[in-house]
Amino acid sequence: MALLVSTAAMTVALGACSGDTSTATLPEGSGDPRSSLTDTPVAAKVGEISDFGGLKVKVTGIVDPLESSESSYVPLPDNRFVGVSFEVTNPGGSTKPFSPASDASLVDQDGSSYQMLLGQRSDDLTGQEIAPGATVVGRIAFELPNGRKPAVLELRRDKVRGVDIKLGGA
Repeated sequence: MALLVSTAAMTVALGACSGDTSTATLPEGSGDPRSSLTDTPVAAKVGEISDFGGLKVKVTGIVDPLESSESSYVPLPDNRFVGVSFEVTNPGGSTKPFSPASDASLVDQDGSSYQMLLGQRSDDLTGQEIAPGATVVGRIAFELPNGRKPAVLELRRDKVRGVDIKLGGA
């Protein structure tokens, strides 16, 4: 499985409250400040199984556009819902968390990032504990402007190696 390595240096603004406009550059390769493991996410494609925090995660499909199952929940004008279907298995010996609301974001072809919508559909995957040997299947939804194509689903969690799943919209 190929590794996707980001070598971009991150610039951090210092002294924002004091009006100081100096900046500091973190050393190249220092990565995401949330975790020392997320600076080299694993690259995957739809249908491939990836390890994410001891869970086996597979994106099984994309629904674009996704119709809402809730009549009162509609996208903003000039936007649409996009669904990403998952299969998540816990092959380990202890219960593991999976929380797509905080772990997942969708990146479009231009690099803009979108967070998961909560409660958009009755079959949404929500934060849950997955028992040993169990598999959960469901979908998460995002709202994107019309004309934007879903390109990558990013999974990130503190202290867990990230996974970037190419969705094919780049």
